[in-house]
Amino acid sequence: MTQHHAAHVGFEAAGTVGMGLALGHFALQDGMREIRRQQRAEKNSVVSLANRLEQARASEAAAHRRACQAEAELAFAQDEIRELQVLLAQQTELVLQFREICGV
Repeated sequence: MTQHHAAHVGFEAAGTVGMGLALGHFALQDGMREIRRQQRAEKNSVVSLANRLEQARASEAAAHRRACQAEAELAFAQDEIRELQVLLAQQTELVLQFREICGV
């Protein structure tokens, strides 16, 4: 009977150890699954941040192009204003000469 009892206890111990190993294995799998999930989340965060940075750079470049275009248009308008001022001064001089000729 002692052998039978010892065998029974041995099987019970082996079953308990086996159950412990199985539970440990499942816990390890869950832990690894969580680590992979976190790694994917971090990778997605990095990709999202890189995309937002690229969009910000593109917006900055577009704003820079618009600023350069505005500067060029301002320079063109300033040149036109100077030309109009010269023409106005010439016209004013011609009007004064015309009045002098007419005696007005």
